[in-house]
Amino acid sequence: MRRPWLSLALTAALGTVSLTACGSAHPARPANLVTMTVAAPSVTDFDDYVAKAKGFYAKHGVTVRRTQTGTATQSVQLLATGEVDVGRGLANTVLARLRTGGALDFVDVADTTVRPPFVMSAKGISGFAALAGTAVGIPSPTDQATVVTYQLLQRMGVDPATVEMVPTGGTGNRLAAMNVGGTSSTMLLPPVNFTAEQQGTHRLGYLPELLGPGYQFSFTGVVVRASWARDHRDELVRYLAARDDALRWLHEPANAEEATKILAAETKIPPQRAKQTYELLFRSKVPAFADRIGISLPAGEGVVDGLRLVGLLPGGPVDVREFVDDSYAAEARGSGR
Repeated sequence: MRRPWLSLALTAALGTVSLTACGSAHPARPANLVTMTVAAPSVTDFDDYVAKAKGFYAKHGVTVRRTQTGTATQSVQLLATGEVDVGRGLANTVLARLRTGGALDFVDVADTTVRPPFVMSAKGISGFAALAGTAVGIPSPTDQATVVTYQLLQRMGVDPATVEMVPTGGTGNRLAAMNVGGTSSTMLLPPVNFTAEQQGTHRLGYLPELLGPGYQFSFTGVVVRASWARDHRDELVRYLAARDDALRWLHEPANAEEATKILAAETKIPPQRAKQTYELLFRSKVPAFADRIGISLPAGEGVVDGLRLVGLLPGGPVDVREFVDDSYAAEARGSGR
């Protein structure tokens, strides 16, 4: 069932974007520069941290400039106005293109995480069956983490209509809301979930393992303007080749100790927390990160299914293949760079 409050939230979130769909003039800049948005320091940018620390960007002749955004919607806005070249989130890509009738030519060119690395945490609740009738913390009505929350509840046998979804902000704010009793549960990114467990929360489970290998969802899709990608194919391919190197490096067990140090340095967390986070991400039975750069159609279909579940898609079929392009990543994987 379509939810009016979600429709209104989507309109508000993308209203600014639709007014700037034509972009703006770009000043002269180095040919090898790629600008990108990043979230607050988080595990979801792990491969970017590695590409920088290990010199993979330099190896492929790419200079990367980062702009931190508080929300995925802000990333969409910066991409729409041309202030950055690379945004994030296939869910945002689908919604922005549908919202603007295709005026925003966003396309997802790679999925670095194919399963969101969330831990479902709760206070005073020992299992999913007990969530009915309680308040669950979400970032915002249209955030992709909210979409994933709906999917998790449904697949764990909890009707999302039986819980109250309470927008409380980012991971840290969601934990704070749970600690003061505003919500009973929420999804947390590591390492915040380990802090939560020290503070008395109960881990209901790690999402990739809860939902298993059959579940995929493109959570950190590499999103660009299709027109920019055509005009800057070489830079984009080299940028993706560097992140491909980073993904392969992360999946090598011999690199665990160094990877932990890189994560600790980039996110400013204690080494023990970084070690716990690495082990959760790369030693769990079901991986969150892709092992090579590229598009995962099952992960894209997971996004479309989730958006439909939450009520953010119009009626009629939506083919995820209209919103993705694997040709750039395929060239990066096969370039031998």
